[in-house]
Amino acid sequence: MKTIAEKQNSNIRSKTSTHLLTLFIALSTVLISFFFVNTSDDYYGTFGTTKGAAEIFKQIVYFGNGRFIGNFQSEYLTHRFYMNLGVRALYIFLFIVLLAVLADGYKKMALVFSAVLTFGMTKYIFREAVVWVHGFYNYFPPVVLLLLSLVLIKYYKKESKLSALITISMIPLGICQQLHSENTTMINLVIAVLLVVFTLYRKENKAPVFSYAASSFIGCAIMFLAPRLLGVSDKMESYRGSIADGKYSLIGQLWSNIFYLSRIICSMYVLWIMLAILLMTKLYKNRDKFSSKARALIFAGLSLSLLLPCFIELSYSYFYMQEDRKTLFFWFIGAAAFALYIIALVVSVWKLYEKKVAIVCGTVFAIALMSVAELLVIYPAGGRCLFITYALFGFIFIYLLKNTKMDSERVKITMMTVGVVFTVLAVGIHTYHYAAAGKVNAARLDYVEQQMEKGERTIEIIELPYESWLHYPNNSSGVYFGNFFNYGNPDEMEFVFISYDDYLAKQK
Repeated sequence: MKTIAEKQNSNIRSKTSTHLLTLFIALSTVLISFFFVNTSDDYYGTFGTTKGAAEIFKQIVYFGNGRFIGNFQSEYLTHRFYMNLGVRALYIFLFIVLLAVLADGYKKMALVFSAVLTFGMTKYIFREAVVWVHGFYNYFPPVVLLLLSLVLIKYYKKESKLSALITISMIPLGICQQLHSENTTMINLVIAVLLVVFTLYRKENKAPVFSYAASSFIGCAIMFLAPRLLGVSDKMESYRGSIADGKYSLIGQLWSNIFYLSRIICSMYVLWIMLAILLMTKLYKNRDKFSSKARALIFAGLSLSLLLPCFIELSYSYFYMQEDRKTLFFWFIGAAAFALYIIALVVSVWKLYEKKVAIVCGTVFAIALMSVAELLVIYPAGGRCLFITYALFGFIFIYLLKNTKMDSERVKITMMTVGVVFTVLAVGIHTYHYAAAGKVNAARLDYVEQQMEKGERTIEIIELPYESWLHYPNNSSGVYFGNFFNYGNPDEMEFVFISYDDYLAKQK
């Protein structure tokens, strides 16, 4: 007879509990996605209309860039609430599951911490790459398709009945993932090339690798050459270009990119702190590999991750207050602390793990750095552009977690419990913020409609709360509102912003 404790452990380890955990993650993605609101250029273009797929596709082809699939999804789904909800929740769910499966397989520990990383993502990426519709469909799906491709390649077996199907499926996957955003396209291409090199080095016969690489090249060519061949590439010159095009100061724009991107990377607090705790634990268990002085230095370096939230958030606070000196002061301290932390992290992984594990992490780390470096020479480079960077670092954490032995089953259960509790809290916090914003957004749209019915030319727009959790929700220029709320000519209207409290006072 099994004891109660043994039965509980058996239930926790069972496949059924893994499926239940996956179901919980799926429901969480639907819950959060339900409360997302449209902001920025979600108001622009086809928002508020029901243009058909064919008409939108024609518009996208001649839009000016090669983001054919990303732009089509965002334009088609923006105003189709339930379809958008289903597709977006599915993408987020697949990201969590595929990241876990790629790094460690379909296991509870990997799933839990993949969910922690996703729902604990810095808001500076989350608001642009997840909440904002146009940002989401250009930056999130290509990473999901990349993960799906890598998972299929990882578990490919030549003798399997599905081998031919997997090889063929690499063609649409490789092409489609390249038609969303330029920086993701380049990183996907680098990964495809590295897979070919690795496969040839290992003398493996993995047909999906070569199929995937060839289709990635085709997709990349379509992304960058199609707009030129169609003669529309000049349409987007005012939006995105190189910092060397002469429109802005080269040094000034480079500094601006370094400043902005480094703060976002430093703000990945959950990821950096979890990595630090994992490596500190590994360091303690293998303390004989270092001298006492080296251990102290590495431990101190990893501990700096705990200080990052303080200095980086202060730099953001003073930035919005236009306190330039204080902004730079706190950014400099945060950046210096982060640099020392990264050095300690790299040394720890190289010294504490097997060579194979260190090489895999080092390769992924190098690709992540490339994904940042390519953004330094373009504008605009927003938080959404760093989503693939975050995914790469997230893979490193779960992969290291897989290769870190736990002392006992109790430690594993404790870790998973903490992860689940964190996920529940994170989902609750997101739901609270976005539900509140959604409530005010509903009043905003209704109030604007009332004013338009009266023929008002000066339209009052209610400001959405929790502005830092959204992408330009209260854009003072009104350019997006002018293309959505109008009588046919946006220039005939003026937009002013009022608080929600002012709106409620007007309703009395």
